[in-house]
Amino acid sequence: MKKIFLIIVLISGCLIAQSWNNIVTTTINEPNLVQLDNFTNKDGIHVVVQNSNSTNSIKYYRLNSSGVVLTTTIIETSGGAEFPHIAGDNDHLYISYRLGNNIVTKKFNYSTNSWDPLTSISLNNHDCNSVDNAYNDAGLHIVFSEYDGSGNYKTHYYLYATTVPSEHYIVNDYADYSGWPTITLSSNKVHVGFHSDGYSKTRDKNLITNSWETQQTVSLADGNERVQSSNYKLFDFYDVLVPGIFVNLYVREREINGSIWSGPQMINYSVDPYPEGRLKSTLTSDGKTHIVYNSQSSYLTYRFYDYELNVWSSEFSINNYSNYIKSFGLSSVSNDLFVVWKPENGNYIKYRQYDAAPLAPQNLSITINSADESVLTWTPNNEPDVRTTNGKYRIYRAETDFNNNIGPYQLVATINAMNGSSAVSSWIDTEAGKSKVSKLYYKITAMDIGLHESAYSNEVWRWGRIPKLSTGENQTINYNLQQNYPNPFNPSTKISYSIKEEGLVTLKVYDVLGKEVAILVNENKPAGTYEVEFNASNLPSGVYIYKLQAGEFVQNKKMILTK
Repeated sequence: MKKIFLIIVLISGCLIAQSWNNIVTTTINEPNLVQLDNFTNKDGIHVVVQNSNSTNSIKYYRLNSSGVVLTTTIIETSGGAEFPHIAGDNDHLYISYRLGNNIVTKKFNYSTNSWDPLTSISLNNHDCNSVDNAYNDAGLHIVFSEYDGSGNYKTHYYLYATTVPSEHYIVNDYADYSGWPTITLSSNKVHVGFHSDGYSKTRDKNLITNSWETQQTVSLADGNERVQSSNYKLFDFYDVLVPGIFVNLYVREREINGSIWSGPQMINYSVDPYPEGRLKSTLTSDGKTHIVYNSQSSYLTYRFYDYELNVWSSEFSINNYSNYIKSFGLSSVSNDLFVVWKPENGNYIKYRQYDAAPLAPQNLSITINSADESVLTWTPNNEPDVRTTNGKYRIYRAETDFNNNIGPYQLVATINAMNGSSAVSSWIDTEAGKSKVSKLYYKITAMDIGLHESAYSNEVWRWGRIPKLSTGENQTINYNLQQNYPNPFNPSTKISYSIKEEGLVTLKVYDVLGKEVAILVNENKPAGTYEVEFNASNLPSGVYIYKLQAGEFVQNKKMILTK
């Protein structure tokens, strides 16, 4: 019987294991697609598409985590727009692209549900061969290549701290060929990669000093290049042409703040040489760096870098070796991955998610309302597969006995993560005030639509309803002085204590200089557990000491009054 139970458990675990979900063929019909990009946040998977239509050349789609299209918007009504890229965070979305003689950027307005144009960047009647963007608290960072009219391309950087581009900088040092720039951000730096005169190169902007550092040469290279920051390293992926045979994909790495690059490591021996097939990369919360590229042998191919083992994973085929890829995008939220692509021989965009467990809910806190109920609040999870109809939060509670021994956590509620279009961030334990225990402890978890449950949140607690012992009751009570609750407090707090034997009990409050400021208890008490309220409305803010003495038992604790 035990063996059968174990097998059932193992099978159940496999059913909800973290893995790649099935491929979804979306309803996005783009037969003339040239290039696409995607970005994901709490609101879903945001896809921007360039097509070859004479009008409506840039379109935007928003998908939920199941691949269902929620929103469709025409971004550019003119033909000929190219190189679209989308970036943002949970509260900002930007689309940047080249249109004729301008680099155009549009920002999503959450108040009006519209895309508002920012001030464009002029190309001065020159050509451009690439655009990329990235966003952080400093603003939207844009890089693009521009022909200078004398046979060379320059890599330009701009920052949109507002609606107007500023902090313009020409990233490459020399009057050489510079093209296809990419950009990535780390905590204190902007990292720009570009192809320059036969080499893959990088240059960093220090966001603390607002200054550009020395240009670095990474390796001889022949075409596409991409930089990607991780927690500790900067990666540079680049192509090397084997004449008449293959295009090899390599990677080198260095410390985020370093200048010494590692030796080359081959990622794949035969990849798509065209800009539309350029490698895409992202970083997840667990510190792993993920890449997707268009391999000639296995088509849309995925690998990740394990920073703990310092190794790249083996290859995995995203599209099950089905057909060649026209263009694709990769993005992430927490530890989930989201890939969109269009096959060469089909009109519909496809989608696939790597479905990892959600992150633990953050900032769990507790208050007690007038009905003596526990009110829990937390920050909603940002994963789009939690912020959906079937996403859940699970509430766990544990209780302590009169000696403050904590029991096991029990699941007491499972609630929806969404209430209509609003994220749920609170829950009330209506049974809390009825619990005749010393303390109540709480933790919560998040559960996505794939039934993956997160780790526990932080733990919070409150005092329970502690009864006095009646004559004849034989519970074992020890001497104990509890921490006051709430703490810090203003102006009142409660102090709970237990005494093992009948006798004289004193409970006094002192300031930090040892001056007595209050006597809360000074009388004979039978064995039991008690609670007393301390009102400090006549005292200044500060740290105070409260001292319990019962027979030979003496115990002190600190509390903080904040006004």
